[in-house]
Amino acid sequence: MPEQTKGVVGGCKQFECKVIGFPRPSVRWYKDGVNITTDKRYKFDYTREGYVTLIIDNVTYKDQGAYQCQADNSEGRAYTSAYLLVRGKRQGASFSPRLFFNILIELYRLYTAATL
Repeated sequence: MPEQTKGVVGGCKQFECKVIGFPRPSVRWYKDGVNITTDKRYKFDYTREGYVTLIIDNVTYKDQGAYQCQADNSEGRAYTSAYLLVRGKRQGASFSPRLFFNILIELYRLYTAATL
């Protein structure tokens, strides 16, 4: 997991870890030190290859915080963590290359008409 990652309000955010061990480790997820493994707010996916994924749908500002994936077995413990920084939805018009090009053409036409 990266040390810091960003999410957008209303979006989806995923944290993924690869967990390998024998015996097979048990995996727990934490947010700000609180176990969220059974919290219905979050979805979890586990693959046979050892990938474990935490999925947060419809991100809100309350989701901002430190997330930790912890794997335990009889041989020991391993963990990784990341901080989720949540930002608001982008306001205003998004950039459109076509619109930008049309504006440039119009400005050029206005400029050439004014200089003639």
